[in-house]
Amino acid sequence: MRRSPGSRTFIVVLLALCAAARAASGQQAGAKINWQEFRSEAGGFSVKFPSAPRVSKVPMVRGPVTLTRNVHGAVAGGGVYEFEVDYVDMPAGYSEPELSLEGGISGFIRFAESRGGRVLTNVKVVRGTCEGREATATAPAPPGRTGFAHGRVFYSGQRYYFALFHAREDNAAARAVGRVFMDSLDIKDGCKAPIAPTPAPTAPPVRGTVEGTPDAATGWRRIDLPDLGLSMLMPGPAQRETTQTQVQPFAAFHHEFVFETDEIIYTAEVLGDFPIGFYSTPVSQEGLLDITLAAVKKNFGELGFVYGEPRKLNAGAYPAREYVMTSEKTGSRGRLRLYATPRRAYVFLVLVQGTTPRDAEVERFLSSIRISPK
Repeated sequence: MRRSPGSRTFIVVLLALCAAARAASGQQAGAKINWQEFRSEAGGFSVKFPSAPRVSKVPMVRGPVTLTRNVHGAVAGGGVYEFEVDYVDMPAGYSEPELSLEGGISGFIRFAESRGGRVLTNVKVVRGTCEGREATATAPAPPGRTGFAHGRVFYSGQRYYFALFHAREDNAAARAVGRVFMDSLDIKDGCKAPIAPTPAPTAPPVRGTVEGTPDAATGWRRIDLPDLGLSMLMPGPAQRETTQTQVQPFAAFHHEFVFETDEIIYTAEVLGDFPIGFYSTPVSQEGLLDITLAAVKKNFGELGFVYGEPRKLNAGAYPAREYVMTSEKTGSRGRLRLYATPRRAYVFLVLVQGTTPRDAEVERFLSSIRISPK
């Protein structure tokens, strides 16, 4: 696992903010829609709105990153239905669009869940040559109603597009209206704009051995890493590799610690440090977990691992999850644990090869983990 999934995931914060802007108000659903096409030359897209949209620019600042959210919004039926298309131009350095799409749709999902909504679908979507992500969810709509929300994310080069629809009631008519709106979005360049080149870090990886301190109770070694807010037990000295993964818009690093034998491997990874305020909310931290999981799955994609349902944990006030992993292709099994804090993401993985039971050793490693968020 040599990649840094969390260093290019500002997009997860972005769609959560877009979703938060969908304040519902109005009457019963069922308003008739008189569609009209809207074209944005500056944004390079067209879409059907029920009326001429309100257009505005909203500055967004997260640490060293300043972005402009270009908002196009309209309502129908006195607020029964709400429609919005936004686009944001990301700076160079965000060159992993698959993870950014994952982060974008995660922001939509986690925001809906934080408001008591329930995810209905979460799938890939293809429109012509554009490939993106979409999700639908229920969305509580007072007084005591259940609404419906639909979100899509696409990218073209450094530009990300967000289509958002909200209905005050969840019914077939509302879902049909949302589908017409979503399907009408046409990105003129077909999502074919090139991704801006990313300056490569010039410093070589730093490698070494962390001997740790013998632990009398277990015979293992306590690996204390106060600079990374981490302490854990490993069966022996850990091999460390630190790599700078990103130069701009801010420096980011990937730290990996490994102990392995022919039958078992223990790894701990630390990703960051993210700027202050970057992942400051529970929604954005849950999104960081989503993106980190997506990166792990991508890295292990060829090995055929299947991931079980998450077991939710925490590190103090911050979220964590654990997954059981199995691969018939390789005959290996393991446990994956992820933590998200405001400044870092942590990945812990134990993989076992063969049939020898190693549950006690795996549990010893995972239960020894201590996170001290900075």
